[in-house]
Amino acid sequence: MDFGRLRTGELIAGIAGVLLLIVMFFSWYGIGGSIGEFASAAGVDTSVNAWKAFDWIDLILFVTAIVAIGAAVLAATGRSVALPVAASVVVTVLGILVALLVLYRIINQPGPNEVVDVKFGAYLGFLVCLGIAAGGFMAMADEGTSLGDAARQVQGGDGPATPPSGADAPGRTAPPPPPAPPAGSDPAPPPSSPPPGGPPPQG
Repeated sequence: MDFGRLRTGELIAGIAGVLLLIVMFFSWYGIGGSIGEFASAAGVDTSVNAWKAFDWIDLILFVTAIVAIGAAVLAATGRSVALPVAASVVVTVLGILVALLVLYRIINQPGPNEVVDVKFGAYLGFLVCLGIAAGGFMAMADEGTSLGDAARQVQGGDGPATPPSGADAPGRTAPPPPPAPPAGSDPAPPPSSPPPGGPPPQG
């Protein structure tokens, strides 16, 4: 594995993927207000991490982190995987998706807003998701790929190919070439045709 092969964007996305797996174990939400103060005074920890706070968003976060790390590892080893689009596009799209999901859950946290407080882990998770998206976008720029190009690749290219015609059409074969004249003989002159409207040729 040669990390010198990694482009800057791939390196950023891979590191952000590792950080996301770590940050998911941090405190993302907790009970606030008087209930939270009473629980803290009683020595009860009311905070929850991303694994406990979400029903399915945590799975998308995990998949995104693994994809970002896997893309960096494949680039470092010089290997590739057959995908309909570039791996950088997949990392970028997943990074944007999870960043929007985490932002939504920061604005509208799980549970009543007047009871549940957003902890530092959620903000760190949002920043790390942005890092994955930014790294994937930088890798796309290095490759000269855009999201529009990726969409056209998924749809099957820029448009239907021009159908072949003539001898190149499927099911047709080109006519065989005329036989070459024998060596040392003059080729027969082409038959002459009378000019239009002229008298018929004399026999």
